[in-house]
Amino acid sequence: MNRKTLIPLVIAIALGVLAAKLGRDMLESRRTNVPTPRNLVKVAVAAVALPPGHELRAEDVKLSEVSKDAAPANAFSSPTDLVGRVTATALVPGQAILENLLAARGVAGGLSALVPEGMRAVTLEVNEFSGVAGLLVPGCRVDVVSSLHDSESGITVARTIVENVKVQAVGQQLTAPAKPDDRLAVPRSVTLIVTPEDAEAIELASNSGRTRLMLRGAGDDAPVHTRGVTVARLIGDAVKRPGPATRPLQQVDADQPAAGAVRPAIASTTRPAPSLEDPWEVVMRHRVRVLRAGVPSHVEFEIRRVNRGNDLMTGSGPEAMAPWPLRGGR
Repeated sequence: MNRKTLIPLVIAIALGVLAAKLGRDMLESRRTNVPTPRNLVKVAVAAVALPPGHELRAEDVKLSEVSKDAAPANAFSSPTDLVGRVTATALVPGQAILENLLAARGVAGGLSALVPEGMRAVTLEVNEFSGVAGLLVPGCRVDVVSSLHDSESGITVARTIVENVKVQAVGQQLTAPAKPDDRLAVPRSVTLIVTPEDAEAIELASNSGRTRLMLRGAGDDAPVHTRGVTVARLIGDAVKRPGPATRPLQQVDADQPAAGAVRPAIASTTRPAPSLEDPWEVVMRHRVRVLRAGVPSHVEFEIRRVNRGNDLMTGSGPEAMAPWPLRGGR
């Protein structure tokens, strides 16, 4: 045989033997990896899709064989052990039912099974505008902002009263819809999971002003550092406000020093005619004699109110009447 043909033939035979050995080794390794009946265990899995807060029934659970090494440590091996238990989260078909995916034993089904210990579920009435255009889904996190009015000071402020709370339910849906077509048109209520203190704040704000939900981005847990916004802060210097109500009066001659405690002497004067340039109207004046380090002096006070005849103050709040200290003399 020619040497030129012998060498390629030997090489081809060697490569064929090597390929056959590698193929045999691969087949044997696959056979050893296939679990035998002795290496399989049965675990309870969800037979159908299960929503959170669902009380398990016998038809909701089935057994599935898995490798003993892959079986979870806290899995159930008997469906009867799961009947009557309540799911704490949504389960997909074929998912192993574990203890940490269920509510505590004895908990009834429904929303109460989803409220953690020490927390409260509170429902807010919403519309298309206060409920983020109806785009909220269970599981997202929101801030609650309210506009409150203080009748004593006349100040209206908008501030965040509750932050970074979980939306547990939208309407009566405890899970996000599987299809966009299944979404409610505009939900009328949203249920939040909050602390007892936050529940009180939400209740007070709902009855005292308007509340609005602010949707947070996924993974945004940053705290809110704002102090609220008032109308005066929004207006700034755009509107010229009237000057102070205090105006100096003429110097009052001092009396002779007299011993004893402070002796007030009150005298009322006639009401001056209101000025169109002055937004404050003087209602009454008082004159008081005081002693400072044995030296007598007089201090005059004016009782003033908002001048209703001034066009600049038209539409203002209720009349403010309070004593204003004026210039005194010795």
